Amino acid sequence: MQKNDIKEEYIMGSIISARCNCGYENNEMFLGGGRIAFTTTCNFPFYCEECKILFETNLLKKKRECPECSNKNIIAYDEEKACKYEGNIIFSWNIEGIDRELKLTDGKYICPSCGKFSLSFFNIGFCD
Repeated sequence: MQKNDIKEEYIMGSIISARCNCGYENNEMFLGGGRIAFTTTCNFPFYCEECKILFETNLLKKKRECPECSNKNIIAYDEEKACKYEGNIIFSWNIEGIDRELKLTDGKYICPSCGKFSLSFFNIGFCD
């Protein structure tokens, strides 16, 4: 993958937090990739149904699994089964060669703590 394969507006990564009404918080996730590693790194949040955890992993790695139980059947937070209501886009990343545009919204997602669709993501900054 070369720099020209990635749209310039998406080169900077985002710092995202997640909060749920039940009290669950994940204060800092670094999504996408910075200027140095954007061709090899595209971090995105995932959910493990086995461990009931939210974690971030690199979508450009061939092997993606839960860091706790090594489950390979993990759910990306842009998948339909993780989101009940899509709101306004707060993070977006488009890489040619990956068959989808990644996006997170301020909508309602499955919470790893309570299991309800009441988790929301917030953009709290950018990383380079």
